[in-house]
Amino acid sequence: MASGLENSVYQPLHDHLLFSGSNQVSMTFAEVEVVLGRPLPASARKRTAWWSNNAEGHVQALAWLSASYRTAELDLAAERVTFVLDLPYGGGLMDAKQSIYRAAGAQPPLEVIPEPGVRCHPAFGSLRGTTIVMPGYDLTAPTVLLMGETGDA
Repeated sequence: MASGLENSVYQPLHDHLLFSGSNQVSMTFAEVEVVLGRPLPASARKRTAWWSNNAEGHVQALAWLSASYRTAELDLAAERVTFVLDLPYGGGLMDAKQSIYRAAGAQPPLEVIPEPGVRCHPAFGSLRGTTIVMPGYDLTAPTVLLMGETGDA
């Protein structure tokens, strides 16, 4: 991963946020420390600037910003921080698929919504928004072509 966090003590926070699957993640400082596997520096408990969304010279901010989150709420007295998803194309995780198409200048596919009164499987729609296929990507192409291999073994 080329996030600039390689071997950083804040890489676990980045990964925690990146794989949270939530539009908003609220954590106590103690919970952040559990994720990091080490104590926060004293300045994290004293200075709001430590939690700013400025990655320049602040590797901790790079951790949440490169995971597409930003700090939105901070309560130093209660030792609590809230990170919110900050996707460049707007929306939340469930809107990501449609937004990727719009960002690429393509018309997003229509979502299939069952008609009222029409019976469908109970799992229908449970994976909505979890898979993003970039516009122009052919899922039917043989893997050997996608990998740039000739297929000669």
